[in-house]
Amino acid sequence: MLPNQRVQRTHSRVTSRAKGARAAPRGAPLTRSVDRTDRGMNNPDERRCVYCGAGEPLTQDYVPPKCLFPEPRPSRLITVTSCLRCNLDSSTHDEYLRTMLAMRADLSGNPAVLSIRQKAVRSFERPSQAKFRDAFNRSMKRVLLYGPDGAPVVDHQTYGVSLDRICWVVARTTAGLHATLKGTLSPADTHHVGANLATEVDFERNEVLAWGRAQLFKAPEITIAPGVYSYRVAGVSFDPNCTVWWHTFYSAVEFVALVMPKQVEAPVPRAG
Repeated sequence: MLPNQRVQRTHSRVTSRAKGARAAPRGAPLTRSVDRTDRGMNNPDERRCVYCGAGEPLTQDYVPPKCLFPEPRPSRLITVTSCLRCNLDSSTHDEYLRTMLAMRADLSGNPAVLSIRQKAVRSFERPSQAKFRDAFNRSMKRVLLYGPDGAPVVDHQTYGVSLDRICWVVARTTAGLHATLKGTLSPADTHHVGANLATEVDFERNEVLAWGRAQLFKAPEITIAPGVYSYRVAGVSFDPNCTVWWHTFYSAVEFVALVMPKQVEAPVPRAG
């Protein structure tokens, strides 16, 4: 099956079973409602949640989500300090990202994808997934793919994907990795985090993003697990809290993400 990215684009409200979870539209800042004026930005992150700045109860969160890695999982997985609420709020979204990637037909040649696909299919059988399973089945349809000459090549089955929800997970991963890289959080009152699927970005129409992509391709690729996840990161000279990220999942699905000052207008435009 292939993802039909437009099916659910108008349904951008992110849902979660956790009480108090909020919608987080693609390219928007992650929600941070805690006052950090007494945090001390130079203090270690171990005492505060990297997402909201809250204190106890604290736990460890994997960035990117652990469920994306097949077992046995590598020892290089990155963890950050998270409050229990932020950790629980993200769990259903993490599984959603895993499922949407695992069901892609164009990734079937990747052994890691085949491994997590089995778990994704089994998760459909859980009673708690009944609503999601029904929505997924309703979104499925058959489409014709056409060749360069305009003639139909193959008949494929597609399914609906909420890019808003997927990109929220990538933005959250970016926030966690940024905190790990810098050893501290970016100030929530002056910076925000956004992400988008790389194929959705028209780099030619935005000089900031075009420059950022050029810098990223000069940066070394950090591989956490071959064939599963890698990233590139570049900083900017005008702001030590600003970073640009390139995330690659399963050697094929790529996202661009930014930790950017709020006063700088650098939207992530859609292609076309």
